[in-house]
Amino acid sequence: MDKTVQFDFRIIKQALLDWIHSKSPVENSLAEVFEEHRVGSNDRFRIRTKLYNLLRNDSDLVVKIRSLTGIQASRALESYIQSNQSSLDTHFGLKPTFEKDPRKHLVDIHGYQLFEGHLSDQEYQDIHECLHAQRSEPVVAVRVDKKMNRPDNPTVKDLLEKGFVEHSEIKNAYVANKKSGQVRVEQISKMPGVRFQDLSSQVVACAVNYFKPGKILDYCAGSGGKTFQIVDQAESPVEVVSFDVDFKRISKLSDGVKRLNLSQVKVLTKKENLNDLRGQFDHVLVDAPCSGMGTLRRHPDLIYRQTLAEVKRIQALQLQIVFEALSFLRPGGILTYATCTFRREENENVVESLLSQNTYKLKQANQYFQNSDVFRNQVGVRKYGMLLSPNNSHDPTRSQASGAWDGDCFYIAQLQLEQ
Repeated sequence: MDKTVQFDFRIIKQALLDWIHSKSPVENSLAEVFEEHRVGSNDRFRIRTKLYNLLRNDSDLVVKIRSLTGIQASRALESYIQSNQSSLDTHFGLKPTFEKDPRKHLVDIHGYQLFEGHLSDQEYQDIHECLHAQRSEPVVAVRVDKKMNRPDNPTVKDLLEKGFVEHSEIKNAYVANKKSGQVRVEQISKMPGVRFQDLSSQVVACAVNYFKPGKILDYCAGSGGKTFQIVDQAESPVEVVSFDVDFKRISKLSDGVKRLNLSQVKVLTKKENLNDLRGQFDHVLVDAPCSGMGTLRRHPDLIYRQTLAEVKRIQALQLQIVFEALSFLRPGGILTYATCTFRREENENVVESLLSQNTYKLKQANQYFQNSDVFRNQVGVRKYGMLLSPNNSHDPTRSQASGAWDGDCFYIAQLQLEQ
Protein backbone atom coordinates (compact mmCIF):
# COMPACT_ATOMS: atom_id res chain seq x y z
CA MET A 1 0.00 0.00 0.00
CA ASP A 2 1.61 3.30 -1.07
CA LYS A 3 1.89 6.33 1.22
CA THR A 4 -1.00 8.22 -0.38
CA VAL A 5 -3.40 5.31 0.10
CA GLN A 6 -2.23 4.82 3.67
CA PHE A 7 -2.75 8.52 4.40
CA ASP A 8 -6.24 8.48 2.87
CA PHE A 9 -7.29 5.47 4.91
CA ARG A 10 -5.99 7.00 8.13
CA ILE A 11 -8.03 10.17 7.56
CA ILE A 12 -11.17 8.22 6.55
CA LYS A 13 -10.88 5.95 9.56
CA GLN A 14 -10.50 8.81 12.03
CA ALA A 15 -13.36 10.83 10.50
CA LEU A 16 -15.73 7.85 10.51
CA LEU A 17 -14.95 6.85 14.08
CA ASP A 18 -15.42 10.45 15.24
CA TRP A 19 -18.74 10.69 13.41
CA ILE A 20 -20.33 7.27 13.83
CA HIS A 21 -21.96 7.87 17.24
CA SER A 22 -22.63 11.56 16.76
CA LYS A 23 -25.75 13.25 15.38
CA SER A 24 -23.78 15.76 13.31
CA PRO A 25 -23.08 15.61 9.55
CA VAL A 26 -20.03 13.57 8.61
CA GLU A 27 -18.65 16.66 6.89
CA ASN A 28 -18.16 18.27 10.31
CA SER A 29 -15.99 15.38 11.50
CA LEU A 30 -14.12 15.30 8.21
CA ALA A 31 -13.41 19.04 8.33
CA GLU A 32 -11.97 18.73 11.85
CA VAL A 33 -9.70 15.87 10.79
CA PHE A 34 -8.60 17.81 7.72
CA GLU A 35 -7.63 20.75 9.90
CA GLU A 36 -5.87 18.56 12.44
CA HIS A 37 -3.70 16.95 9.76
CA ARG A 38 -3.42 20.08 7.58
CA VAL A 39 -4.80 18.31 4.53
CA GLY A 40 -4.51 20.30 1.28
CA SER A 41 -7.41 21.03 -1.09
CA ASN A 42 -6.47 18.42 -3.71
CA ASP A 43 -6.12 15.71 -1.07
CA ARG A 44 -9.43 16.76 0.53
CA PHE A 45 -11.20 16.27 -2.77
CA ARG A 46 -9.85 12.75 -3.19
CA ILE A 47 -10.43 11.66 0.40
CA ARG A 48 -13.96 13.06 0.58
CA THR A 49 -14.89 11.16 -2.60
CA LYS A 50 -13.62 7.88 -1.13
CA LEU A 51 -15.42 8.41 2.18
CA TYR A 52 -18.70 9.36 0.51
CA ASN A 53 -18.49 6.32 -1.76
CA LEU A 54 -18.16 4.15 1.34
CA LEU A 55 -21.21 5.76 2.97
CA ARG A 56 -23.21 5.53 -0.23
CA ASN A 57 -22.50 1.91 -0.90
CA ASP A 58 -22.08 -0.06 2.29
CA SER A 59 -24.72 0.54 4.93
CA ASP A 60 -23.90 -2.90 6.36
CA LEU A 61 -20.49 -1.63 7.47
CA VAL A 62 -21.91 1.52 9.06
CA VAL A 63 -24.53 -0.49 10.94
CA LYS A 64 -21.85 -2.92 12.13
CA ILE A 65 -19.37 -0.38 13.48
CA ARG A 66 -22.25 1.52 15.09
CA SER A 67 -22.83 -1.55 17.26
CA LEU A 68 -19.18 -1.62 18.34
CA THR A 69 -17.10 0.67 20.50
CA GLY A 70 -13.48 1.63 20.91
CA ILE A 71 -10.86 -0.77 19.60
CA GLN A 72 -13.44 -3.21 18.20
CA ALA A 73 -14.95 -0.55 15.92
CA SER A 74 -11.50 0.60 14.90
CA ARG A 75 -10.37 -2.91 13.97
CA ALA A 76 -13.57 -3.67 12.06
CA LEU A 77 -13.23 -0.49 10.04
CA GLU A 78 -9.53 -1.01 9.40
CA SER A 79 -10.15 -4.57 8.20
CA TYR A 80 -12.90 -3.41 5.87
CA ILE A 81 -10.90 -0.56 4.34
CA GLN A 82 -7.83 -2.68 3.73
CA SER A 83 -9.83 -5.41 2.00
CA ASN A 84 -11.85 -2.96 -0.10
CA GLN A 85 -9.28 -0.32 -0.96
CA SER A 86 -9.88 -0.54 -4.71
CA SER A 87 -13.67 -0.40 -4.27
CA LEU A 88 -13.61 2.97 -2.52
CA ASP A 89 -13.05 4.61 -5.90
CA THR A 90 -15.92 2.73 -7.57
CA HIS A 91 -19.48 1.62 -6.89
CA PHE A 92 -20.41 -1.58 -5.08
CA GLY A 93 -22.98 -4.14 -6.20
CA LEU A 94 -26.54 -3.82 -4.93
CA LYS A 95 -27.23 -5.20 -1.48
CA PRO A 96 -29.80 -8.04 -1.34
CA THR A 97 -31.96 -6.31 1.30
CA PHE A 98 -31.96 -3.15 -0.79
CA GLU A 99 -32.84 -4.84 -4.05
CA LYS A 100 -35.51 -7.18 -2.69
CA ASP A 101 -37.07 -5.02 -0.01
CA PRO A 102 -36.13 -1.33 0.26
CA ARG A 103 -38.39 -1.01 3.30
CA LYS A 104 -36.36 -3.66 5.16
CA HIS A 105 -33.18 -1.89 4.02
CA LEU A 106 -34.29 1.23 5.90
CA VAL A 107 -35.29 -0.77 8.95
CA ASP A 108 -31.88 -2.45 8.98
CA ILE A 109 -30.19 0.94 8.97
CA HIS A 110 -32.41 2.73 11.47
CA GLY A 111 -33.82 0.00 13.65
CA TYR A 112 -37.32 1.39 13.13
CA GLN A 113 -39.88 1.83 10.37
CA LEU A 114 -39.26 5.15 8.64
CA PHE A 115 -42.60 4.96 6.85
CA GLU A 116 -45.86 4.60 8.74
CA GLY A 117 -48.80 2.60 7.45
CA HIS A 118 -49.24 0.64 4.23
CA LEU A 119 -46.98 1.53 1.30
CA SER A 120 -48.37 1.46 -2.24
CA ASP A 121 -46.45 -0.04 -5.15
CA GLN A 122 -45.68 3.51 -6.30
CA GLU A 123 -44.20 4.42 -2.93
CA TYR A 124 -42.03 1.31 -2.97
CA GLN A 125 -40.80 2.35 -6.40
CA ASP A 126 -40.06 5.89 -5.19
CA ILE A 127 -38.06 4.56 -2.23
CA HIS A 128 -36.16 2.16 -4.46
CA GLU A 129 -35.26 4.82 -7.03
CA CYS A 130 -34.12 7.35 -4.46
CA LEU A 131 -32.08 4.81 -2.50
CA HIS A 132 -30.55 3.58 -5.73
CA ALA A 133 -29.60 7.14 -6.60
CA GLN A 134 -27.86 7.41 -3.25
CA ARG A 135 -25.23 5.10 -4.64
CA SER A 136 -23.94 7.52 -7.27
CA GLU A 137 -22.27 10.90 -7.09
CA PRO A 138 -24.52 13.88 -7.85
CA VAL A 139 -24.34 15.63 -11.18
CA VAL A 140 -23.04 19.18 -10.83
CA ALA A 141 -25.54 21.72 -12.15
CA VAL A 142 -25.27 25.49 -12.48
CA ARG A 143 -27.52 28.30 -13.60
CA VAL A 144 -26.26 31.09 -15.87
CA ASP A 145 -27.82 34.56 -15.72
CA LYS A 146 -30.26 34.92 -18.61
CA LYS A 147 -28.59 38.00 -20.08
CA MET A 148 -25.26 36.16 -20.23
CA ASN A 149 -26.48 32.89 -21.72
CA ARG A 150 -25.23 33.40 -25.28
CA PRO A 151 -22.87 31.18 -27.29
CA ASP A 152 -20.40 34.06 -27.71
CA ASN A 153 -20.28 34.91 -24.01
CA PRO A 154 -16.81 34.19 -22.52
CA THR A 155 -18.32 32.63 -19.38
CA VAL A 156 -20.49 30.24 -21.39
CA LYS A 157 -17.50 29.33 -23.56
CA ASP A 158 -15.48 28.65 -20.43
CA LEU A 159 -18.23 26.42 -19.00
CA LEU A 160 -18.38 24.40 -22.22
CA GLU A 161 -14.60 24.00 -22.24
CA LYS A 162 -14.78 22.70 -18.65
CA GLY A 163 -17.13 19.91 -19.68
CA PHE A 164 -20.55 21.45 -19.07
CA VAL A 165 -23.46 21.06 -21.49
CA GLU A 166 -26.62 23.14 -21.72
CA HIS A 167 -29.69 21.33 -20.41
CA SER A 168 -32.24 20.56 -23.09
CA GLU A 169 -35.35 21.45 -21.07
CA ILE A 170 -34.44 23.88 -18.28
CA LYS A 171 -33.59 27.33 -19.56
CA ASN A 172 -30.15 28.69 -18.63
CA ALA A 173 -29.18 25.47 -16.85
CA TYR A 174 -25.88 23.68 -17.49
CA VAL A 175 -24.78 20.29 -16.20
CA ALA A 176 -21.32 18.81 -15.95
CA ASN A 177 -20.52 15.78 -18.07
CA LYS A 178 -18.30 14.61 -15.23
CA LYS A 179 -18.72 13.19 -11.78
CA SER A 180 -18.96 15.88 -9.11
CA GLY A 181 -15.56 14.93 -7.73
CA GLN A 182 -13.92 15.85 -11.03
CA VAL A 183 -15.37 19.36 -11.26
CA ARG A 184 -13.17 22.10 -9.85
CA VAL A 185 -15.79 23.83 -7.71
CA GLU A 186 -13.54 26.74 -6.78
CA GLN A 187 -13.04 27.60 -10.47
CA ILE A 188 -16.75 27.54 -11.29
CA SER A 189 -17.70 29.58 -8.20
CA LYS A 190 -15.55 32.48 -9.40
CA MET A 191 -17.28 32.75 -12.78
CA PRO A 192 -19.45 35.89 -13.09
CA GLY A 193 -23.17 35.23 -13.44
CA VAL A 194 -22.88 31.50 -12.62
CA ARG A 195 -24.50 29.92 -9.57
CA PHE A 196 -24.49 26.33 -8.36
CA GLN A 197 -28.08 25.10 -8.21
CA ASP A 198 -29.46 21.58 -8.44
CA LEU A 199 -31.62 20.88 -11.49
CA SER A 200 -34.70 20.01 -9.44
CA SER A 201 -34.33 23.19 -7.41
CA GLN A 202 -34.31 25.13 -10.68
CA VAL A 203 -37.54 23.43 -11.75
CA VAL A 204 -39.27 24.79 -8.63
CA ALA A 205 -38.51 28.38 -9.67
CA CYS A 206 -39.61 27.59 -13.24
CA ALA A 207 -42.94 26.35 -11.83
CA VAL A 208 -43.42 29.70 -10.08
CA ASN A 209 -42.55 31.78 -13.14
CA TYR A 210 -44.89 29.73 -15.34
CA PHE A 211 -47.86 31.66 -13.90
CA LYS A 212 -46.21 35.04 -14.60
CA PRO A 213 -46.95 36.44 -11.14
CA GLY A 214 -46.33 40.12 -10.41
CA LYS A 215 -45.90 39.96 -6.64
CA ILE A 216 -44.22 36.91 -5.11
CA LEU A 217 -43.46 35.82 -1.55
CA ASP A 218 -40.55 33.40 -1.19
CA TYR A 219 -41.53 32.28 2.30
CA CYS A 220 -38.62 29.94 3.12
CA ALA A 221 -36.06 31.73 0.99
CA GLY A 222 -32.88 30.42 2.64
CA SER A 223 -29.80 31.76 0.87
CA GLY A 224 -31.91 32.88 -2.08
CA GLY A 225 -31.20 30.53 -4.98
CA LYS A 226 -34.81 30.47 -6.11
CA THR A 227 -35.35 34.19 -5.43
CA PHE A 228 -32.46 35.08 -7.76
CA GLN A 229 -33.67 32.65 -10.42
CA ILE A 230 -37.27 33.92 -10.29
CA VAL A 231 -36.12 37.52 -10.76
CA ASP A 232 -33.58 36.69 -13.46
CA GLN A 233 -35.94 34.58 -15.58
CA ALA A 234 -39.19 36.51 -15.12
CA GLU A 235 -40.77 37.45 -18.45
CA SER A 236 -42.43 40.55 -16.98
CA PRO A 237 -41.63 42.89 -14.06
CA VAL A 238 -41.81 41.21 -10.66
CA GLU A 239 -41.64 42.23 -7.03
CA VAL A 240 -40.30 39.58 -4.65
CA VAL A 241 -40.40 39.55 -0.86
CA SER A 242 -37.96 36.96 0.51
CA PHE A 243 -38.39 35.77 4.07
CA ASP A 244 -36.61 33.27 6.30
CA VAL A 245 -36.10 32.89 10.05
CA ASP A 246 -32.56 31.54 9.56
CA PHE A 247 -30.56 34.75 9.85
CA LYS A 248 -27.29 33.18 8.72
CA ARG A 249 -28.78 31.91 5.45
CA ILE A 250 -30.91 34.96 4.73
CA SER A 251 -27.83 37.16 5.25
CA LYS A 252 -26.29 35.57 2.16
CA LEU A 253 -29.41 36.50 0.23
CA SER A 254 -29.25 40.09 1.52
CA ASP A 255 -25.61 40.37 0.49
CA GLY A 256 -26.44 39.08 -2.97
CA VAL A 257 -29.36 41.47 -3.40
CA LYS A 258 -27.12 44.42 -2.47
CA ARG A 259 -24.26 43.25 -4.68
CA LEU A 260 -26.54 42.79 -7.70
CA ASN A 261 -28.55 45.93 -6.93
CA LEU A 262 -31.88 44.08 -7.15
CA SER A 263 -34.35 46.81 -6.25
CA GLN A 264 -37.27 44.46 -6.95
CA VAL A 265 -36.30 42.18 -4.03
CA LYS A 266 -37.11 42.98 -0.39
CA VAL A 267 -35.57 40.77 2.29
CA LEU A 268 -37.33 40.28 5.64
CA THR A 269 -36.28 38.26 8.70
CA LYS A 270 -39.04 39.04 11.21
CA LYS A 271 -42.58 37.71 10.89
CA GLU A 272 -44.09 40.86 12.33
CA ASN A 273 -42.77 42.76 9.30
CA LEU A 274 -44.98 40.57 7.11
CA ASN A 275 -48.25 41.29 8.91
CA ASP A 276 -49.30 44.17 6.68
CA LEU A 277 -48.75 42.06 3.54
CA ARG A 278 -51.42 39.42 4.15
CA GLY A 279 -53.65 38.73 1.15
CA GLN A 280 -51.44 40.69 -1.25
CA PHE A 281 -49.37 38.13 -3.19
CA ASP A 282 -50.06 36.59 -6.60
CA HIS A 283 -47.79 33.68 -5.72
CA VAL A 284 -46.35 32.23 -2.51
CA LEU A 285 -43.47 29.76 -2.69
CA VAL A 286 -42.91 27.45 0.28
CA ASP A 287 -39.75 25.40 -0.19
CA ALA A 288 -40.38 23.75 3.15
CA PRO A 289 -37.83 22.40 5.62
CA CYS A 290 -37.90 18.61 5.30
CA SER A 291 -36.10 15.37 6.09
CA GLY A 292 -33.87 15.90 3.03
CA MET A 293 -34.21 12.26 1.98
CA GLY A 294 -34.07 13.34 -1.67
CA THR A 295 -30.53 14.69 -1.31
CA LEU A 296 -28.80 11.45 -0.33
CA ARG A 297 -26.30 11.65 -3.19
CA ARG A 298 -24.73 14.81 -1.82
CA HIS A 299 -25.45 13.98 1.84
CA PRO A 300 -24.99 10.19 2.04
CA ASP A 301 -24.67 10.25 5.83
CA LEU A 302 -28.15 11.75 6.23
CA ILE A 303 -29.90 8.40 6.05
CA TYR A 304 -27.92 7.20 9.06
CA ARG A 305 -28.78 10.29 11.12
CA GLN A 306 -32.57 10.35 10.68
CA THR A 307 -34.76 9.66 13.69
CA LEU A 308 -38.49 9.08 13.67
CA ALA A 309 -38.96 11.80 16.29
CA GLU A 310 -37.17 14.31 14.07
CA VAL A 311 -39.20 13.32 11.02
CA LYS A 312 -42.47 13.80 12.93
CA ARG A 313 -41.27 17.17 14.25
CA ILE A 314 -40.56 18.27 10.68
CA GLN A 315 -44.00 17.17 9.48
CA ALA A 316 -45.72 19.30 12.14
CA LEU A 317 -43.49 22.26 11.24
CA GLN A 318 -44.32 21.93 7.53
CA LEU A 319 -48.05 22.16 8.20
CA GLN A 320 -47.57 25.15 10.47
CA ILE A 321 -45.46 26.98 7.89
CA VAL A 322 -47.69 26.31 4.91
CA PHE A 323 -50.86 27.38 6.76
CA GLU A 324 -49.11 30.61 7.73
CA ALA A 325 -48.03 31.14 4.13
CA LEU A 326 -51.57 30.77 2.78
CA SER A 327 -52.64 33.92 4.60
CA PHE A 328 -50.47 35.99 2.25
CA LEU A 329 -52.19 34.83 -0.96
CA ARG A 330 -54.72 37.03 -2.70
CA PRO A 331 -57.89 35.35 -4.03
CA GLY A 332 -56.91 33.52 -7.21
CA GLY A 333 -53.25 33.38 -6.16
CA ILE A 334 -51.06 30.28 -6.45
CA LEU A 335 -49.21 28.39 -3.71
CA THR A 336 -46.17 26.33 -4.75
CA TYR A 337 -45.22 23.77 -2.11
CA ALA A 338 -41.89 21.98 -2.54
CA THR A 339 -39.66 19.60 -0.59
CA CYS A 340 -36.47 17.67 -1.31
CA THR A 341 -37.81 14.34 -0.05
CA PHE A 342 -39.82 11.40 -1.36
CA ARG A 343 -41.69 10.70 1.89
CA ARG A 344 -45.46 10.91 1.40
CA GLU A 345 -45.92 12.20 4.98
CA GLU A 346 -44.05 15.35 4.00
CA ASN A 347 -45.55 15.63 0.51
CA GLU A 348 -48.97 14.28 -0.45
CA ASN A 349 -50.18 14.14 3.15
CA VAL A 350 -49.42 17.83 3.63
CA VAL A 351 -51.22 18.79 0.42
CA GLU A 352 -54.17 16.58 1.35
CA SER A 353 -54.41 18.39 4.68
CA LEU A 354 -54.45 21.72 2.87
CA LEU A 355 -57.22 20.62 0.52
CA SER A 356 -59.37 19.22 3.34
CA GLN A 357 -59.21 22.20 5.73
CA ASN A 358 -62.01 24.77 5.78
CA THR A 359 -60.16 28.06 6.41
CA TYR A 360 -58.95 28.43 2.81
CA LYS A 361 -60.73 27.05 -0.24
CA LEU A 362 -58.07 25.57 -2.49
CA LYS A 363 -57.94 23.59 -5.71
CA GLN A 364 -55.12 21.94 -7.60
CA ALA A 365 -53.34 24.04 -10.23
CA ASN A 366 -51.57 21.56 -12.51
CA GLN A 367 -51.05 23.71 -15.59
CA TYR A 368 -47.24 23.75 -15.34
CA PHE A 369 -47.03 19.98 -14.90
CA GLN A 370 -49.31 19.42 -17.87
CA ASN A 371 -47.50 21.78 -20.22
CA SER A 372 -43.81 21.68 -19.24
CA ASP A 373 -41.36 19.61 -21.28
CA VAL A 374 -39.81 18.45 -18.01
CA PHE A 375 -43.01 16.51 -17.27
CA ARG A 376 -43.84 15.18 -20.71
CA ASN A 377 -45.94 12.00 -20.66
CA GLN A 378 -46.81 12.74 -17.01
CA VAL A 379 -43.80 10.86 -15.68
CA GLY A 380 -43.62 11.55 -11.95
CA VAL A 381 -47.36 12.20 -11.49
CA ARG A 382 -48.61 11.64 -7.96
CA LYS A 383 -52.11 12.00 -6.52
CA TYR A 384 -51.23 15.58 -5.66
CA GLY A 385 -48.31 17.23 -7.46
CA MET A 386 -45.22 15.76 -9.09
CA LEU A 387 -42.12 13.91 -7.93
CA LEU A 388 -38.81 14.41 -9.70
CA SER A 389 -37.00 11.18 -8.91
CA PRO A 390 -33.24 10.89 -9.56
CA ASN A 391 -31.50 7.93 -11.11
CA ASN A 392 -28.07 6.79 -12.21
CA SER A 393 -28.14 7.93 -15.82
CA HIS A 394 -24.75 9.06 -17.13
CA ASP A 395 -26.40 11.33 -19.71
CA PRO A 396 -27.36 14.42 -17.67
CA THR A 397 -29.26 16.06 -20.54
CA ARG A 398 -31.86 13.30 -20.73
CA SER A 399 -35.32 14.24 -19.60
CA GLN A 400 -37.65 12.92 -16.94
CA ALA A 401 -39.92 11.91 -19.81
CA SER A 402 -37.30 9.58 -21.25
CA GLY A 403 -36.93 7.88 -17.90
CA ALA A 404 -33.92 9.74 -16.53
CA TRP A 405 -33.43 12.69 -14.24
CA ASP A 406 -30.20 13.80 -12.66
CA GLY A 407 -31.41 16.32 -10.12
CA ASP A 408 -32.19 15.65 -6.49
CA CYS A 409 -35.48 14.04 -5.55
CA PHE A 410 -37.95 16.95 -5.30
CA TYR A 411 -41.68 17.03 -4.76
CA ILE A 412 -43.68 19.96 -6.17
CA ALA A 413 -47.38 20.72 -5.76
CA GLN A 414 -49.29 23.83 -6.83
CA LEU A 415 -52.64 24.96 -5.40
CA GLN A 416 -54.86 27.92 -6.20
CA LEU A 417 -56.80 29.96 -3.66
CA GLU A 418 -60.29 30.17 -5.14
CA GLN A 419 -61.83 33.59 -5.80
